[in-house]
Amino acid sequence: MNIIKTDWNWAYGLSKRSSTKYLVLHHAAAQVASAADVHRWHLAKGWAGIGYAFYVRKNGAVYAGRPLDAIGAHSYGYNAISIGVCAEGNYEFETMPPAQQKSLTELVAYIQKKYGNKLVVVQHGDLMPTACAGRNYPFKAIKGGVVADKLVKAGEYPLLKDRMLGYVLKELDGKNPVSLKDALGFRVTPESWGDPAKRLAWRISGRLAGVEQTAQPTVELYEALKK
Repeated sequence: MNIIKTDWNWAYGLSKRSSTKYLVLHHAAAQVASAADVHRWHLAKGWAGIGYAFYVRKNGAVYAGRPLDAIGAHSYGYNAISIGVCAEGNYEFETMPPAQQKSLTELVAYIQKKYGNKLVVVQHGDLMPTACAGRNYPFKAIKGGVVADKLVKAGEYPLLKDRMLGYVLKELDGKNPVSLKDALGFRVTPESWGDPAKRLAWRISGRLAGVEQTAQPTVELYEALKK
């Protein structure tokens, strides 16, 4: 996958994110629009410039927008903890060309790898009331990550963590060691799914048959540890 870089003329300085939780997928809601068009539209809104980290044309060309670690301008209330990727087109009624879908799938995988496969992949409409990325957007085929509705509710974090600890203590032997260091250090609270929990979830899920390896608190991991 080739990423085309442009020397954007930012209206003012960009700030870096301190954390990243979501990868948000959008459509441009325009049948034909270049990355330069989007940059111009966003400048007209009084923004620094193009609000997405990447923009993907229908022919599959991938353009870099804001630096990957910069706060974007694409999902109100979530810009400081998310990366935005936009696809040319209006997928409320259009069908995505194969070249564009291929590039988006590869791009999502590329971004996920950069962030240790820990990002929750959502459409813009999952975060706020909007039709974006469109009813015809091939989200399931592109996402390559953890969908928000496949995560347990925050209030169930303590039970999932207890189940993971139980797995470490009861199920593992010398042939499949999971370090107890990974099982210690997190607080079992409804609000916290920190790095120790992510490390432990990644190691345990990778050893469970039929479970997708993940660092996230997925329903699939939760259910598998009930057995």
